[in-house]
Amino acid sequence: MGGRGRALLCWAALCSSLAAAVPAPAPAPALSREGEDCRTPRGEAGTCRNINACPSLLALVAQRPSQENLSLLNNLRCGFHGSVPIVCCTDGSSQPPAPAPPPTRPTGRPNPPPTQSMTDRPPDGQANSTPPDVSGHPNLKLLPQEYCSPPGNDRIVNGKEADILAYPWIARLGYLSRSSTSRPVGYHCGGSLINSRYVLTAAHCIATRTNLYVATVKLGEHTIDKPIDCRVNGTCNPPPIDIDVERTEVHPLYKPGVATHHDIALVRLSRPVDFRREEFVRPVCLPVTRENLNLRLDGQALVAAGWGLTEDNVGSNVLKDVILTVVPLDKCKQVFERPGLQTEIVPQQLCAGGEAGKNACNGDSGGPLVMDALSADGLESKAVLFGIVSFGHNTCTTEGVPGVYTRVAFYMKWVLDTMTP
Repeated sequence: MGGRGRALLCWAALCSSLAAAVPAPAPAPALSREGEDCRTPRGEAGTCRNINACPSLLALVAQRPSQENLSLLNNLRCGFHGSVPIVCCTDGSSQPPAPAPPPTRPTGRPNPPPTQSMTDRPPDGQANSTPPDVSGHPNLKLLPQEYCSPPGNDRIVNGKEADILAYPWIARLGYLSRSSTSRPVGYHCGGSLINSRYVLTAAHCIATRTNLYVATVKLGEHTIDKPIDCRVNGTCNPPPIDIDVERTEVHPLYKPGVATHHDIALVRLSRPVDFRREEFVRPVCLPVTRENLNLRLDGQALVAAGWGLTEDNVGSNVLKDVILTVVPLDKCKQVFERPGLQTEIVPQQLCAGGEAGKNACNGDSGGPLVMDALSADGLESKAVLFGIVSFGHNTCTTEGVPGVYTRVAFYMKWVLDTMTP
């Protein structure tokens, strides 16, 4: 039984009766925290356990969980063992803690288009601290939840070569020169496929202030100098696919060369990806549920992946990933107030990393920062795109200086407003 099946067993209606039948998963990845001490949001002492070993919380999902109970389970989450949740289980508890108050229900109607929405107003460092609710947005139908972030591949390698199927959504942006038709395609930024027609990336990768423009997108790449990638056991991926760019959309409030805020852009492909035929390519899940939009990320371990490409560095030939811990916003602000680093950090940004050699240089400009979280249907854990590589210190070995990422949740309304079928 695969990881997807185990996760469905964990969260489906017959979870409590089938829990004993779930086969033991492979050893937990570094993000599971299984066996560690923890505290619930109410301050109760507990232990991080596989949900199948926590009867009180297992009973909570004996039936399809309500939105408030999904929110509670997210707040009690320690991590994942494969795709099975690891939860903060209180010792001796026979009843689960009281569920959180029910969230405000969406109206089902898109918000009227004001001159500047809450997300689009220039940040002041204090306002706009909550992402807008997009759970009722009409364009959610453009995001293929059935295909996004397939589970079952080991993604946590921490600076070593990733599995060839670990990040099927990762994209390389190819650039041509406006002034030289003989110049070959150069790949200088990354991105994340979010549906069959769109790649999400950083605005600074599109508004380049050079003669270069994004002309093509490469999907399914792993080793840059190999046409086909294979595992040790002999299984191989098909060659990467190249798709021309139809158009690009930069966030309207991004100001190249002036500020680092609103560093987000969409790339529309000239043709759709056929997920049934091109099975080795899949989109990443986006934070569209109320739980994932408002998920507290401070101290969480997220993963950046890429070839180490920045605007002026060559990087690695092989796709790599690295675990980065999210730094609280107030601490990140203090770091970037230092002489030589003066940059305003706002709630629409994430800070992560800061260990020597583990930063944005391990990923690509515009590349993904992901973490496993509950999927939109609440049935399993999937990789969700929480950040986009924006900028970092010029020297990646500078310890104590985290990388800065655009926080995707704050821009989901703009993303959905901008996308077309």
